[in-house]
Amino acid sequence: MRLFRNIVLSLLIIALIGTTYYFVFYNKDISVAISAENGIVTIEDRQVQNETQLYKKNQTITFIAKPNTGYDFNFWQKNGVKVDGQTGENHSLTVIVKDNSTYTAIFTAKTFKITVENEGGNVVKNISYNSKITEEILPTLENKLGDAVTRDKRFMGCYAEVTLGKKFKVEDIFTELNDITVKPVYLEEYSLTFKTYKTESSLLEELSPKLKVVEGQEYNFPITSQKINGNKAFTGDWQIEGELAILKTNPTFTGTRDITIIPVYAQAYIIKFASVSDEVMLTKNKTVNIPKYTPSDDTKYLSKWTVLSGGELIDILTSTTTFELTDAIANSATNFVVTVNAVENDYQGDIIVNYNGHSFGGATESKLIKKVSGIVSSVLGSRCPALNANPDNSTLTFAGFSDLPEGEVKYLPTNLLKFTKDIKTITLYAIWKL
Repeated sequence: MRLFRNIVLSLLIIALIGTTYYFVFYNKDISVAISAENGIVTIEDRQVQNETQLYKKNQTITFIAKPNTGYDFNFWQKNGVKVDGQTGENHSLTVIVKDNSTYTAIFTAKTFKITVENEGGNVVKNISYNSKITEEILPTLENKLGDAVTRDKRFMGCYAEVTLGKKFKVEDIFTELNDITVKPVYLEEYSLTFKTYKTESSLLEELSPKLKVVEGQEYNFPITSQKINGNKAFTGDWQIEGELAILKTNPTFTGTRDITIIPVYAQAYIIKFASVSDEVMLTKNKTVNIPKYTPSDDTKYLSKWTVLSGGELIDILTSTTTFELTDAIANSATNFVVTVNAVENDYQGDIIVNYNGHSFGGATESKLIKKVSGIVSSVLGSRCPALNANPDNSTLTFAGFSDLPEGEVKYLPTNLLKFTKDIKTITLYAIWKL
C-alpha cells in the first residue's frame, strides 16, 4: 500500500515539473468624454457635442472642433486645464489614450460693434453675438418737443438700422453677424379728440383730456353714458367727424393729422318682449340678448319666438340667444315699436288604458293612445266611449280610472290629464263596480 502511494506521488511531481504556465494580460477599456458648447466636434466622421466613449489604452484619437455660427474656436481643455501647443490645423487635437479623461472644445462668441447715431454725436459700443442688448448700449431717450412749425416727437423705445431699417431694443438678443449702425426711432404725435352726448342735449361735447397718438398706436373708445338721445340710440359705433366710414373695434391710428371721433346715433326702435314684460332700445342691424323666458305652467315649453317682418310672422328658433333688428323687421314696425312674442307648445306623451281583464273595441288588456298633447280634456270619454257598461259582465259598470291596478278611482272621463317635461307616459286602470 505504501509502495503504491509513493509511486503516485512520484508521477504527480514529474507532471508538475513538465508543465508550462502562461499568463495573459488584457487591455482595460478607458473612458474618454467630449464636451463642446456652441460648436461640434468630429471624431472619425462622427459629429458630437457631448459624448462618452470607451477606448483601448494607447489608442490614438483625433478630435476636430467646429464653432457654431457667431462663435470662434478658442482652445482645448483636458480635465479643465488648457491644452497648450497641441492644436493642429482645423482646430484638431490628437491624443493617445492613457487614462480616463474629459476633453472640452472652448468656443467664444464673436464681438461686433453697434454705432448709435444721435444728435449729440455717434457712440460706439461692443456687443457679443447671442447676448442681450442692454440699456447701456441702447439707452432710453426723452421725447422731443416741437415748436410752432414742428410737432412733438415720441421716442418709440427702439433703434432702427440705418440701411435696412431693422429695429432693435433693450432685451433683444443680438444675432447679427456684422457691425451695425442704428439711430433712435421717433414718431410725430397727433391729437385724438372724442366727442359725445354727455347731457340730455343734441349737442356733442368734447371729452378731456385729448389723447396723444402716433402712427400704428391702438386706442380704445370711451364709454358714453348717453345711450338715448331723443328718438335716436347709440349704435355702439364710432366714426371720424366729417367722414362716413365706421371705425372698427380697437382701432389703430393711421392718420397724418389731428382727428375728432364722434359716436354714431341712429333711429331708435323699442323692442318689446311682451311675454316677459321687457323692452330695450335698439337700432337697425344691431343685436340684443333674448331675455330668459319661463312658460306659463309646467305643461308647456317655449317653442319659439315670433316677430312681424314684411307683414308676416317669422320664427326665431329657441337655439338663438340674440335678436337682430334687421331692415325687414324695422320696416314693419309700427311707430318704431317691434313686438317679439313667445310661442308655447304643450308637452306630449302616451296614454295607456288598461281594461283589467275585459275587452273593449278589439283591445283586451290595454290600448295605447299615442301622442296626446298637453292638458287633455275628456280624453277618456272621447277615446273610450263604451266604458259605461262591461260587455263581459253586465253586472259591472265603469266607475272611473285609477293609477294603480286595484286602486281607488282617481280620474273620470271629464278629468284633465297633463304631460310635463318629466311625465311623458300616463297609465290608467279601469275600475269596475257592481
